[in-house]
Amino acid sequence: MAGHFPGKVGARLAELHGAVMVRLAELDVPVVRVPATVLKKYHTGHGGADKAAMIARAQELGAVTSNDDEADAFLLRQLAVDMTAQLERGFVEAAAPRELAKYRLDVLLGIEREWGIR
Repeated sequence: MAGHFPGKVGARLAELHGAVMVRLAELDVPVVRVPATVLKKYHTGHGGADKAAMIARAQELGAVTSNDDEADAFLLRQLAVDMTAQLERGFVEAAAPRELAKYRLDVLLGIEREWGIR
């Protein structure tokens, strides 16, 4: 995180990130890290989608924004909602094939594997 923001701002953000991660661990709250390329692939089918494509996708799903950061936050939340819904149905592989495009299924299965959800 610090690499994206120079100097003191980056250092402060890194400290904040660390403090949040420690507190979540203390509370036994699971954390899933979703790289930007994964979020882009899930929502557009292309891991290199540009900001305009992500904003357009967020708007298609009901977000009222033209800001790329807000669009990313909205789409990250939507990925979490979709993942939770699929898991509640009995894991992604069993529930998703007819309901999700192949690239979206691949993303969800990758998250399952990475976090040992099975």
